[in-house]
Amino acid sequence: MRVVSHCSYVDSVRRQEAACSWVGPRSAYAPRLADVSLVSTCRRINRCLCQAEADHGEGVSVVSEEDSSSLEEAEEGIATEHRGEGECCASRSIEVQEHVDGTLCELEQSKGAISPLAQASAPAMHGLDGYLLTLVAVVSGILGRLSAQELRYDSSRLFRNQEKSRLMNVELRRKRQEWKEQEEVRLAAEQKRRVEEVSEKARKEADRQKKLQEKYEKEAREEQERKRREVEASRKEYEEQQRKLDEEYQARLQKEKEALEEARRVERERREEEERLRLLELQRKEEEARQKKLAEIKAREEAAAARVRAREEAEKEMSTFAVRVQGSVTVAVPPAGTLLPGPLEQQAKARLTVEAGSLMGGPVDPFEKDYASMEDMAADAPSQISTVMKHCADSVLSALQLQKMGGDGPLTLMESPEANHWMSVISMRSTLMALECLDSSTADLQGTGSLTQSFECRTESGVLPEDHPFSYQKLYDTFLDKIVEDSGNQDTIALFMESMEDSNEKLYKGICAEPKCLSRGPKNLGVCLEVAHFIDRSLYTRPSKESDAPAWFEMCAEFTRKRLNESFAGSPPDSLMAHSSLIAQILGPTHPVSREIMAIADENISIERKNELIQKEKAQKALLAAKLLEEEWPEEEELRRARAKERESKTPVTERIWALKNVAASLSIGNSGEVSRARKLLEQAVLLKQEMCGGMTHPATFPEVLSLLRVIRTRSDWKNDASGVASLFLKIAMNICEGYLEIGDSVSACLVLECCLREGEDVAGLRNNVTLRCVKLLEKISSSLSDDDNRVLVASRARFEDLEIFLSDAFTDELGAYQDGTEMAKCQLWDSKGPKMLGSLPEKLSI
Repeated sequence: MRVVSHCSYVDSVRRQEAACSWVGPRSAYAPRLADVSLVSTCRRINRCLCQAEADHGEGVSVVSEEDSSSLEEAEEGIATEHRGEGECCASRSIEVQEHVDGTLCELEQSKGAISPLAQASAPAMHGLDGYLLTLVAVVSGILGRLSAQELRYDSSRLFRNQEKSRLMNVELRRKRQEWKEQEEVRLAAEQKRRVEEVSEKARKEADRQKKLQEKYEKEAREEQERKRREVEASRKEYEEQQRKLDEEYQARLQKEKEALEEARRVERERREEEERLRLLELQRKEEEARQKKLAEIKAREEAAAARVRAREEAEKEMSTFAVRVQGSVTVAVPPAGTLLPGPLEQQAKARLTVEAGSLMGGPVDPFEKDYASMEDMAADAPSQISTVMKHCADSVLSALQLQKMGGDGPLTLMESPEANHWMSVISMRSTLMALECLDSSTADLQGTGSLTQSFECRTESGVLPEDHPFSYQKLYDTFLDKIVEDSGNQDTIALFMESMEDSNEKLYKGICAEPKCLSRGPKNLGVCLEVAHFIDRSLYTRPSKESDAPAWFEMCAEFTRKRLNESFAGSPPDSLMAHSSLIAQILGPTHPVSREIMAIADENISIERKNELIQKEKAQKALLAAKLLEEEWPEEEELRRARAKERESKTPVTERIWALKNVAASLSIGNSGEVSRARKLLEQAVLLKQEMCGGMTHPATFPEVLSLLRVIRTRSDWKNDASGVASLFLKIAMNICEGYLEIGDSVSACLVLECCLREGEDVAGLRNNVTLRCVKLLEKISSSLSDDDNRVLVASRARFEDLEIFLSDAFTDELGAYQDGTEMAKCQLWDSKGPKMLGSLPEKLSI
C-alpha cells in the first residue's frame, strides 16, 4: 500500500539525517519527537487498516510483517538519527508531515479501493469503512501525541536509539548519496527537457514574428507607394493650377503697370503745369513785393526827409540850454615809499587825480587814488571818473532845481525824465572827454613826475513846447502806443532806431577820439542812454501803480531788450566791461538798462578772461593770507602787536575775518600746537564777526562758528569748550529756523534744524538745554508738515553737506565788495530781508 511506501520514505529520510546530534536543549530535538509522533501515527494507521481488513474480509494484504517491523524500526530510530539542529530538523519534519497528509488524503479518497474483495463481498459496509478510517485517524493522532510526550521524557530510550542509529550511518549515507545522484540525474534531464521545450517555443515564435514582420513590411511598402502616387498626382495638379494663376497674375500685373505708368504721366504733367503756374505766381508776387518794398523805402526816405525838415523847422522853435563842465585829469608817479592802503602794503606806482566842476554847480571834491600799476589804473579809471562826473552833473541838477523853485531855468520847461536824461548825457560826455585826456596823459608820461590834461565839455539840450509833435512827450507817447499795439512793426522799429541813432550822434559830437577802454566795443553809449530815457519816460507817463502797468511795461521792456541786444551784437569778446561799468555808474546799478547791459557784458567775457580774474583774486588772497600769517607769528612780541593793531585798524573787518579763517584752515591739519593756534585764530574771527553783526547768535556768524566747532571738537581735552560752542551753533540755527517760520517756509526750517543737530547734537550733549529746545522745536514743526512737504524734506536730507556749504557761502562776505558802499554786508542783508536773502532751501539744494 501507499502507506508503506511513505513510511519507507520517512525511514530513508530519517536515516539520511543520522549525522544530527541529540545533544542540546530540549527545544532543539523537539522537532525530532514530532517526527517520531508522525511515524507512530503512520504505524497505528497501518495497524487499524490491517484490523479493518481482518474484520471485513481476508485476502487483502495491507502491509507485510517485514514492512511493519521496518516501520517500527523507523519509529524507534528516527529520534536518534538526527544530530543537526533547528532548521534541518524542521524542514524534514515538514516534509514528512506533507507525505503523511498526502497519504491520509489518498486513503480517504480511495477508501473504496482498500479492499476490492471486501467491497464485493460486503458492499453494505462501505459507510462503516469511512467511519472506521476517521476514527483510526483521530485515535492515531491522539495516540501519537501521547506517545511523543512519553518519548520526550524517556531519556534512556533516546540514548539507546542514538547508539543504534550510529550503526546505521554508513548505510544511510550510501543511500543518501545514491538518492542525490539520482535526483541530480533527474533534475538534469528535467532541465534539459525544459530547455529544449523553451528553445523550440522560441524558435517557433521567432519564425512567427518574422513572417508577421515580413507581412507588415510588405503592406507598409504598398501603402507608401500608394501615398506617393497620390502625392505626385496632387503635386502635378497644384503645379498646373499655379501655372495658370501665374499667367493670369502676370497679365493683370502688366495691365496695372501700364495703367500706373499712364496715371504717373498724367500726374507728372499736371504737377509740371502747377509748378509752372506757381513759379509764374511767385515771380509776380516777388515783383509786387519788390515794388512794394521800393515804395516803402521811398516812402520811408521821404518820411525821414520830412522828419528831418520838420526837425529842422522844430529846432527853430526849440529852446536850447547848455551846461559846460570843466576839469582836468592828472596822471603821476607817487613818491617813493608810498604804500597802497590795506594790509598788503604794496608799493604805489601810479596815481590818478580827477577834478571837475561847472559854472552852474561849482566844483566837486577831487578824486585821487594810488594804484599798483598803470594797468590797474586804466582798468579802474572808467568807473571812478564816471562817478566824479556823475557827482558834477548832480550838482548842476541841484542848482537847476533851485532855479525852478524860483520860477526860472530850463527845468521849468522840462519834465523829470528829460532833465535826468540831460544830466546822464552831461556825465557820459564829460567822462568820455576825461578818459581821452587820461589816455593822452598815460601815453605822454615818462619815468617819474606827473602830467595833467584839461578838458571842457559843453552839452546842449533843446526843449520844444509840450504840444509839439516832435517833443519828447509826444514822440515817446507815440512810440509806446505803437509798441503796445504791435511791437514787431517795422515802421515802429525804424522810427525808434532813427531816434536812437540821432541821440547817439549828439552824444559823440565834439569828441575827437574814443577812449582805449571803449575802442574794441560798439560806439553806442548814446543809444543806451536814449533807451533808458524812453523807459523812464514810459514809467513817468504810465506809473507802475496803474492796473495795466505790468502788461505794457513787459512789452516795452522786451522791445528795448531786443534793441539793446541788436546794438551790441557782434561785439568782440571782453570788449563790453567798460561799457557796463560806465552805464552802471551813470544810470545806477538797479536801472533796467544797466542790468541788461551787465548781463550782456557777462556773457561777452571769455573763459580765458574769467580764469585770469579768478587767478588774480586767488593771488591777492594768498598775499593777504601770507601777510597776516607773518604778522601773527610770535616774533618781537611788542612790535608785532603794535604793527598788527595799526594794520587791523586799516584793514576792513571782512578781510581780517577771511584771513583768520584761511590761516586757521591751514593750521588745523597740523600737529597739536598748530591746532591750538588755529583755535585761537578762529575764536578771534568769531569775536570780530559778532562785533560786526551786533549779536552773539546772529545768523551771519554761522560760517565762523561752524569752522570753530569743527576744530575744537577734534580734541578730547576741549570737550567742555566744544559743548559751549555747539550750544552757540544750535542757537544760531534756531534763529535761522525762526526766520523761516516767520515767512511760512516750514520745510527750510526743518532742514536747517536737522542739519545743525546732526553737526552739533552729540558735541553739545543730548541732555543739553539748547539741544532739547531744538529737538522740541523740530518735532513741533515736523508734525505740522503736509505729505508733500514731508516728501520734499526726505528728498533733501541726503544733501546736508551741500546745505552747510550753501549756508556758509551765503553768510560769507565778499572781499572788497562793500568798501564803496554799493552793497550791504551779509549781516545787514539779513536784518533787512531775513531768510528771503537765502531763498527756499529745497530749491537751492536741487539746483
